[in-house]
Amino acid sequence: MNLSAIAGNMPLKRRLAQETGRRGLSHAYLICGGVGSGRRTLAGVLAAALVCARGLEEAPCGTCGPCR
Repeated sequence: MNLSAIAGNMPLKRRLAQETGRRGLSHAYLICGGVGSGRRTLAGVLAAALVCARGLEEAPCGTCGPCR
């Protein structure tokens, strides 16, 4: 999964990459944090990854119709 849009937060990136590699994304996530924590960015990346036409390995590509 392409998580380059998310700045910092390496533990979260590693965990999402591991989950994606093992079984795919979960059906739900609780995204919590204060103002400026990147919750909206993370939500957008996860939503785009779920609908990306290229599949989870390359998702989100940001160029296909579903990602945009």
